[in-house]
Amino acid sequence: MTDDNPMGSAKTALDKVATNVAVVTTFLQGRPHGSTANVWGEPDNGAMCLITLRRGSASALAVAETGRFAANVLSADQVDLARKFARREPEPGWRFTDVSYEERSGCPVLLDSLVSIICTVEARVPFGEYEIFTGRIEDQYLGPDRRPALFYDRGFWTVEALG
Repeated sequence: MTDDNPMGSAKTALDKVATNVAVVTTFLQGRPHGSTANVWGEPDNGAMCLITLRRGSASALAVAETGRFAANVLSADQVDLARKFARREPEPGWRFTDVSYEERSGCPVLLDSLVSIICTVEARVPFGEYEIFTGRIEDQYLGPDRRPALFYDRGFWTVEALG
């Protein structure tokens, strides 16, 4: 594959990396904040979680200020939530309109998520147009066992067992 634009080549390559779909949430001054993101975790050596949020976004600023977040991993039937939380908010809190959530361990936990992982921020690192937040896992809530949503090649997918 050839491409005169090295950034175009990198984008095309990275579009082929399948990732989970999560909504990262927190409360700031009593108001819920959230944004679609990805989550990665390390269960050993201290149970850590890593998320990325767009630098300067309301959600990134809220997570930085509160020092807490919930990573709500979505199932395939929750793709509409992923789309809603990826949109720009016309007003603060709009993304949570008609969304079922509960306050748990100081964060909004989206009901029926595959899993919600509550973390205390340990580090914040710039990463291109994003920021990486790492957090110590403080609590977790397991939801119904369903197929996960995946983001791949600029679209939403799910998985089938291979054997």
